Amino acid sequence: MCTLTPEDRVRRLQSTFLFPDLQPVSLYSVFSAGSDGGHWSRRLLAGVRGGDCVRESGKRCNACFDRLATALRRLDDAYRSFDETLFRFDCMPAVDTASATRPFSPNGSCTTCRSWYKRWLLVQTVSIWREPPCVNWCYYAQLACPHLATSKVVDYAGHPSFQCRDLDIPLPQEQEKASRCGCVHPCDLRGMVVDGDLTHRPPTTHDFYPSRQHCEFQRRQCSRNTAHDRRVLAVVSASIHMPQFQNTVVVAVMLAVAVIQ
Repeated sequence: MCTLTPEDRVRRLQSTFLFPDLQPVSLYSVFSAGSDGGHWSRRLLAGVRGGDCVRESGKRCNACFDRLATALRRLDDAYRSFDETLFRFDCMPAVDTASATRPFSPNGSCTTCRSWYKRWLLVQTVSIWREPPCVNWCYYAQLACPHLATSKVVDYAGHPSFQCRDLDIPLPQEQEKASRCGCVHPCDLRGMVVDGDLTHRPPTTHDFYPSRQHCEFQRRQCSRNTAHDRRVLAVVSASIHMPQFQNTVVVAVMLAVAVIQ
């Protein structure tokens, strides 16, 4: 990989896939995280933690890919342990009358659970992006995975095979927007979300898997927030060199923009 030219390396990343047994995702999608053209590598951490895999050659490039390979081995070890638990649990969708008790959820199966758990492991172990992974990775894994029944009669609902932590911590509205847009979302990685009809508005609750219309809504919302931030920064920068009267007008304009948003 490191002996290739930058153009050939991009093509190799595009043709190299992780998780071929589930829903494959290309290494290019992992590295680019939704960016395209000449700017996609800007989302990566500097040096051996990410950027050297796509910008450098020789020892620095090799060290970067060695680090990635080590992370993927840890991922496989963790996934194998989890998969052994699911293997003992009959949670595939019903196919006939005899298997009618199989479904544990109307939304998924053990296959869906395996897919999202492995994706969550991916974003937790590779650690190559400047932004942290969004909480959606964890939530979709929790939504997809079953609750396992125990031998105790009092444990009616069973125990979750996967559970996110600290999901109920309240956040101010602005911090919530930042946490939704200032992170790597499943919609950012091509191949994570199946195509669908864009004519329907995505649900307002969080109890759903990501869809194409949800990703489009996410993209528009975050683009609008980014554009608003740029306008405010431009106004603040210009106001530094203005007289006092003009500064007062600028502050009023900024407040009006904030109210409109």
